[in-house]
Amino acid sequence: MGALSPILRSIDRAGKLAFYCPGCRTEHVVRLKTHGGPHEWDGNAKAPTLTPSILYPGACHSFVTNGRIQFLGDCTHELAGQTVDLPPWPGADP
Repeated sequence: MGALSPILRSIDRAGKLAFYCPGCRTEHVVRLKTHGGPHEWDGNAKAPTLTPSILYPGACHSFVTNGRIQFLGDCTHELAGQTVDLPPWPGADP
């Protein structure tokens, strides 16, 4: 996994991006539309926007906009309904 910034990683050359989710306390991976996936990325590694919403069934549903993650009300963790900055990966240099 290659670091694009302290908050965003690329996974191989498979058109996938990953960020650390502070609600689930694990990584979330999205596949980009350019590689057959449903998500578009604005190209900003420091304050990314990913569309459409990101759904991890049974746990997390969010929007990532301008480097912030908006957790929707159907999340099952304590950040449901909140918007927070995307955090650096644990152990990443800020």
